[in-house]
Amino acid sequence: MRKMIQLALAAILAAPATMLAASNKLEGTWLINITFDGAPPPGFPQSFPVIHTYVPSGEVVESSSIPSARGAGLGEWINVGPRQYRMAVRFFVKDNNGNVIGYAQVKQWEETNVAKSRFTACRFIGQIFNFNGQQLLNSTGSCTGTRVEVDPSQPAAVNPTAQLSDLE
Repeated sequence: MRKMIQLALAAILAAPATMLAASNKLEGTWLINITFDGAPPPGFPQSFPVIHTYVPSGEVVESSSIPSARGAGLGEWINVGPRQYRMAVRFFVKDNNGNVIGYAQVKQWEETNVAKSRFTACRFIGQIFNFNGQQLLNSTGSCTGTRVEVDPSQPAAVNPTAQLSDLE
């Protein structure tokens, strides 16, 4: 019995450290603001938001706020040091008429400040290629990101047991 109490106490005392270790990871969903260093590629604004979801197995899914210029991004990410990550994503690029004309490859590196659930030290290199592999454009820029978090202290906006008629 005494051994069980000691184990339970050890688990309780270790919980904050375990939660901190989990928060030190890139895994999860982030709202990221992209800003080009110079003139943006045709069809892209100077600055725009994207959403990245970093999966624990190393994949990244990107959704952009400018679907008229590009498609969703798919790629990989790795941890290269304490709070330091590298990512590579590809997405289809469209012309002004919405036709897919090639793809972009973006390589990004970032350093997170997990205490604030954000990163500010982020740079990227983007290259656009046609389907023959010819490079059409090269761009660089910076990015900042904030983790999308659930606030457990906030009440639910909708009662999950409500009937549809209750919501009208």
